[in-house]
Amino acid sequence: MEYSLQIADEFVVRLAAGCHTFHYVRRLLETRLIHSFSHGALPVDELVMNTFHYWTFGAWMSYFINHPQYTIPFYGETQVHGGLGIFTIGQIGNSSTHIALNNLELTDGKRKMVGPKKNPFTWLFAYVSCLNHTYELLPWTGFAIMTQTVVGML
Repeated sequence: MEYSLQIADEFVVRLAAGCHTFHYVRRLLETRLIHSFSHGALPVDELVMNTFHYWTFGAWMSYFINHPQYTIPFYGETQVHGGLGIFTIGQIGNSSTHIALNNLELTDGKRKMVGPKKNPFTWLFAYVSCLNHTYELLPWTGFAIMTQTVVGML
């Protein structure tokens, strides 16, 4: 029985590392390929702050998830797969809204309000004004469910 729990622990830990890495690689690619900044580049002070935030939270999460006393989520595989599903939906939704926000149409020199498009991940624009922030919370909620860690939710 101990051996199967160890394999489950390793699976969750590796999955968490993969999800965490995927999230930040996606963010880096979006920053480079999708986002446009008013001055043509991300200001250095913001870059330093973002990097500090990512590294600090990444180290904090990995400490608890890789700790020898880390245990698999209470509801096991169901909880892990459910959290992974929420994480994935949030990642796709976040990218979809960033693309939609980047493709805003100009009308009389002003950007037009974003509304629902053909992409179903943008349909919530009819109800939520900052949908990208909503979709930013969703992956971390899924991550916290998947790893069953409070620090993942923070």
